[in-house]
Amino acid sequence: MTLAIPFLLVRMVIAQQISLDGANHHNGKCGSLLIAAGMANKQLIGLKKVSVSSGGEAVFSNVNLNIHAGDRIALVGRNGAGKSTFAAMVAGTREIDSGERLVFGTVSIGFMSQLPDFRQFRTLGEFVEHHASLHQAQKAAAGLGFDPSIKVNGASGGELRRAAIAALLAGAPDLLILDEPTNHLDLRAILWLEGKLRSTHSAFLIISHDRAILKELTERTIWIDRGHVRQIDRGFEYYEDWQQQVFEQEAVSKKKLERTIRAETGWAAEGISARRKRNQRRLTELQRLRAERRAMHNQAKFGRIKIAEGHSVSKILIDTKGLTKSLGGQSLVENLSLRVCRGDRIALIGPNGCGKTTLINLLCGRLDPDKGFIKRSSNIKFTVFDQIHDSRHENLSVQEFLCGRGSHATDRMDQIAVGNSFRNITSYLSDFLFAGSQVESPIKSLSGGERARLELARLMAQPSNLMVLDEPTNDLDMETLDLLQELLANYHGAVLMVSHDREFLDRTATSIVAFAGAGKWIENIGGWSDHASQPVRTMDSSNPCRRTKKSRRKTGGDQSHQVQLTFTESYRLEEIERLIPVKESEIALLGQTISQMDTADHASLNATYQKMSTLQSQLDDLESEWLRLLEKKELAGIN
Repeated sequence: MTLAIPFLLVRMVIAQQISLDGANHHNGKCGSLLIAAGMANKQLIGLKKVSVSSGGEAVFSNVNLNIHAGDRIALVGRNGAGKSTFAAMVAGTREIDSGERLVFGTVSIGFMSQLPDFRQFRTLGEFVEHHASLHQAQKAAAGLGFDPSIKVNGASGGELRRAAIAALLAGAPDLLILDEPTNHLDLRAILWLEGKLRSTHSAFLIISHDRAILKELTERTIWIDRGHVRQIDRGFEYYEDWQQQVFEQEAVSKKKLERTIRAETGWAAEGISARRKRNQRRLTELQRLRAERRAMHNQAKFGRIKIAEGHSVSKILIDTKGLTKSLGGQSLVENLSLRVCRGDRIALIGPNGCGKTTLINLLCGRLDPDKGFIKRSSNIKFTVFDQIHDSRHENLSVQEFLCGRGSHATDRMDQIAVGNSFRNITSYLSDFLFAGSQVESPIKSLSGGERARLELARLMAQPSNLMVLDEPTNDLDMETLDLLQELLANYHGAVLMVSHDREFLDRTATSIVAFAGAGKWIENIGGWSDHASQPVRTMDSSNPCRRTKKSRRKTGGDQSHQVQLTFTESYRLEEIERLIPVKESEIALLGQTISQMDTADHASLNATYQKMSTLQSQLDDLESEWLRLLEKKELAGIN
C-alpha cells in the first residue's frame, strides 16, 4: 500500500558503479535516493546478464542494470547503437536472447516509442483520454499546446508527439521510458515537459539528443558504445568528460596490445617446426590477441568534411524592410525589417505554426510578401536542409539519391559532385559514418538518424553562400550535432535556422529572431541563453552585419537632431546602390570564367583570380561605406 506522503529526494553517496563489462567496482556514486514513509527506495526493474541481437548480430551483451524508484537516467549513444532496442527491452516490449529481466512486485511502466500507435483513435483527445481522465487530458493539452479536437489522420508529427507525451505523463506510472520525446516539439512544449519531469515522482529513462534537458534532469547515465553498455552513476553533465576518459584508456590499452602482438608475431615468423605443443599453445594465444585487437572498438570518427562554398559574394545577402505576410487570414509577418549578412547565424524561434517556415520562404523567394521590400544579392546561392520524408525517395538507394535518379542527382553514378570537384560516393559517405554496404541500401531501410546524416551529406556537397536549416537537430545524434556545429563555425556564408535545441542554439546562433505574437518578431544578439536573459526589444536593423557583438551604439535622446545627411552623402549613397550590383555581376562572371579555364594555364588563372580579388575588395569597401551612410540616414529620420 502506498502512503499519501510527499516523496523526499535526498542526495547520497553509494559505493557502487557498474563497470564497462558489467562487473561491480567500488567507486563513488552521486545519485538520488527516493525515501517514502521511512522505507528505502524500491527496486523496479533488474537486468541480469542480458543479451540482445538483431539479424544474427549482437546489439549488446552481458548487461547488468538495476532501476529504482526515483531514478533519473539518461540513455545515450550514437544513432544505430541500439538505444531504442535497449529502451524497448527495459519496457518489456522487446524479447531478450539470454539472461533475465526481473520485475520487482507490481510495477507500472509508461513507454513512449518514437512511433506511438494512434490507429484506433479518431482525435488526439480520444487518444489522451484513453490513458487519463478528461481533466488530466485537458490540462496536458493546454500545457503542451495542442488542440485535442484535431483528427489523428490530419495531425502533424509535433501534434502527435504532444498527445503521446500527454497520455504518458497523465498516467503517472512507476517508470517512464521516453524515446526522443523532444523531437518535433517547440521550445514552449520542451520547457513544459522539462518542468513536468523535474517534479514527477516517477522514475524515468530518457533518450534524447537535447543536451540541455539531459543536463538539467538526469542523475545516472547509460552509454551504449559500439556494443558495450557502459554506466556511470552521475548525470549527463559529466558524460563528455567520462567519455573522453574511456577513449583515452582505450588508446593506452590498444598501444600495449599492439606491442605484445608485434613481439609474438616476430616469434611466430621464426618458424615452429621444432616446437610442438607448447609453441602451438603460444600460437593460439597470438591468434587470441589478434582477435582481441579486431574486437577492440575503434572509435568511429567522421572524415575530414568541409562545406562546399560558392564564390565570395556581397556582404549583404538579403535586405528587407516593412515585410508583411498573412496566410488564411492569420498575420504571420508584420512590418519586419531584417538584413542577412555573411557570417550571420540567425535562428528563428517560436511555437509551431507561428510562421517560422513562412518567414524563411519569404526571405528565400519561395513566397511573395503582401507588402514590403526584399532585396537579394544577385549571386546569392542557398541550399536547404530538410529531413527526407518524400515518399518518392523511399525506394531509391543511397547512391541513387545522391548520384543517380534522385532529385539531387549528377550524371556519374559512382561519384558525387562536391563543389567543383568529384569524389567517389563510397569514400564520401564513409566520412559521414556510412558503411560501404549501405551505399546500395534503399532509403526506406535507414533509421531516422541515418536519413538525417544522408541529408547532411547532400547539403555539404552543394556550393552555397546561404544555408537554410529547418529543424536540423531532429534525429541527429550528439556526435553529428557536434560535427554540424563545427562545420557551421567554419562556414563563410550565412545561416538561417529553425531549431528548438537550446544548447545547439547557444553553440551556433549569433542572433535569435523570436516570434512575439500577431506577426511581430523581435531580435536579440547571441544564443538562446542571451535571448532568455535579455528584455524583449524591438527589431533593430540599422547596423545588422555585426550579430556576433552587442550593439555598440549608445542611446541618448533624439539622435535625429544630432545626425544629418549632407547632399553629397545622399548622392553618394544612391551612387553606391547602383555600383554594388555591377560589382557583384562582374565577380560572378569571373567566377564562371575560372570554372571553365584550363587548370594547366597557371598564369591566366592567377591573373583572373587576382582581378576577382581586387573586385571583391572594392565591393567590400562599397558595402562598408553603404552601411555607414545608410545608418546615418536612418538616424537622421530620413525615409
